[in-house]
Amino acid sequence: GATGTAVELGRSIASGANGAYELLNVPAGSHTLRASKTGYATRTQAGIAVAEDSSVTVDFVLEAQPCTLELKNLGFESGMTGWMRFGDARNKTVDTSAGPWFGGIRAHEGTHFHGNEVNAALLPRGGLSQQACAVPGHRYRATVWSNIYWIGGVADDATSRIGIDPGGGTDPDGPVQWSAIHRQPTPKKEEWRQITRESVASGPVITVFLEFRQRDAASPPPGGQWRINCFDLVEIEDLDAPKGPKLRRGDCDGSAKGDISDAVFLLNHLFLAGRAPGCLDACDANDDGAADISDASYLLNYLFI
Repeated sequence: GATGTAVELGRSIASGANGAYELLNVPAGSHTLRASKTGYATRTQAGIAVAEDSSVTVDFVLEAQPCTLELKNLGFESGMTGWMRFGDARNKTVDTSAGPWFGGIRAHEGTHFHGNEVNAALLPRGGLSQQACAVPGHRYRATVWSNIYWIGGVADDATSRIGIDPGGGTDPDGPVQWSAIHRQPTPKKEEWRQITRESVASGPVITVFLEFRQRDAASPPPGGQWRINCFDLVEIEDLDAPKGPKLRRGDCDGSAKGDISDAVFLLNHLFLAGRAPGCLDACDANDDGAADISDASYLLNYLFI
């Protein structure tokens, strides 16, 4: 998925899964070749001599750069901050703090969401994207809440989907792995549904895409046809990230259950120099930020009173 560019010719080609690439019909002479990929330091080789009727092999090693990309504004509460538009996506968010939008649509969470609406016409394909750091080889799951509202036509006239570019590219026509299409089968009905897609990162950066498509169709007179595609609350999860132990509040002795022995363990630790707990936060039974005698009292009260 790296891009090899013959600088003087202005021609580029992407490498395959094994890193191989081939630029054909390069005229004889001296050329500069540049290799790049999102999340990696760009490398350039100049003065590459190409003779008539011959081929030249040029190898590159790209080194990963420290990644600082972080998904932000996932619920669109800060407008379009962090998001890149493509196609004919609206450059706005809908504020429902004072009441619902057209069709009774409210934000799935919070007060804002990204909406794309048109009446008696259609919007060309469009959407949003955002990059995030990743661990190569890890599986990632991206989800978004989608709401589609339509009047006039059929369900296929307004559709949405979510996608992941495992190499961190920003081209929606690139190697994006897309989810199934979301449709709203019922006209004049608003309903948030969660759609999802999983992918394996091929580099230190991945890109999340939100895409809508609208299609014109036979419809009532102008004013009676609507196409509305909405997105809210994007999430991405590293499915292969190490999972830490689950906190069991009140399980002071680490036995995976809460009983009188936990109160005894805590009192022994506090007043008789007993063994220290493996997880001090688990001893904080009343969740007040400290592990003390009040936690033993709280736990005994819960168990017996």
